[in-house]
Amino acid sequence: MCPSGHSFPYHAIPLLLCASVTVVSAQLDFEIETVATEASSGFSASLVLDGQGTPHIAYIEEGSRLIRYAVNTGAGWTIELVEDYADLRTGVALVLPPADVPGIAHAGGYMRKTNGAWEGESYGTFGGWSSTVAVAPDGQPRAVVQWSYGSGVYQGWISYAYRHEGVWDYTDFGGAPFVPSSPHASLVIDTGGDPHAAYTTNYGDPLHYWHSDGFTSEYDDFTPGSWSDIVLDDAGSPRISYYDIDNGDLMLARKLGGNWQTVPLDTEGNVGLYTSHVFRDGTSHITYYNATNGDLMYAAVRPDGTTIQPVDTDGDVGRWTSLALDAQNKVHIAYHDVTNGDLKYAVSTTPVPVENTSWGAIKSIFGKRE
Repeated sequence: MCPSGHSFPYHAIPLLLCASVTVVSAQLDFEIETVATEASSGFSASLVLDGQGTPHIAYIEEGSRLIRYAVNTGAGWTIELVEDYADLRTGVALVLPPADVPGIAHAGGYMRKTNGAWEGESYGTFGGWSSTVAVAPDGQPRAVVQWSYGSGVYQGWISYAYRHEGVWDYTDFGGAPFVPSSPHASLVIDTGGDPHAAYTTNYGDPLHYWHSDGFTSEYDDFTPGSWSDIVLDDAGSPRISYYDIDNGDLMLARKLGGNWQTVPLDTEGNVGLYTSHVFRDGTSHITYYNATNGDLMYAAVRPDGTTIQPVDTDGDVGRWTSLALDAQNKVHIAYHDVTNGDLKYAVSTTPVPVENTSWGAIKSIFGKRE
């Protein structure tokens, strides 16, 4: 039985093996289509569904380094150019603020579509190695930016950027001498407008968590990890899916009563890269890449255990996964097909079972006792 009541220090969060994991054959069937094929499409795919359930995907053509934007309105996919250069180390992130005005975060700043044209906006930082973006309750985008300046050993900064009345400003919440070798971050904004972020800067570094309520900041470190995606559960507590670099596992971290607890979800081979995470009604839905087999995977983490299934196993597929659930609880996934150099899109043919769960049931998966 897992212990309860532990208080974990900032820099040492142990792994508590508390959840049951069941690896099962496919329970959902998926329809899979090719969206784009030019210049190795689908690198850094970022998927968002609008209010009508229409899929929007931002991605990079790896060969040309062009940032592209694809929309399917029912008559097929329309693809347009956003920007003629992208940093392949860091990728792009798409959001749809109110009125479905798309915005795309990338290393150099924020691209916003206005009156049919894409316009670039600066966060105000000195350049940028990477950025990710989320929408706040006021409808404005917020971003986490990693940037640096200097030569030799750069002085680097982690910044929180916010857009107000068309202008970006930022505050720093982390900084150290570094040259980011593998910068990555994910961001979510709670109902009070406060940010929660998971991020890493260099490959092999601890996975970091940061939260600010506008007055104080909270920091926690995990074991070395990357490819994180952070969400908030029904109680507003953070959950983070991520790749455990040391063990090659898919992990889930959950904060309960002020304490972090983590569980491995998939440990078969080298798994858990490129995680994408959605939480709804007590269930964490996670897509990720199985590097051992070259497969796109889907996991559903419920209070009674975890089910895992492959989605696409045709060739080397599943890098840069991006997940969304529609209003009918069907699973939508955009991802990169390395074998064919394509942007692929998968949709479940039936809704995924989602059940409302009690707070006690949610806590039970992590072994938390009163």
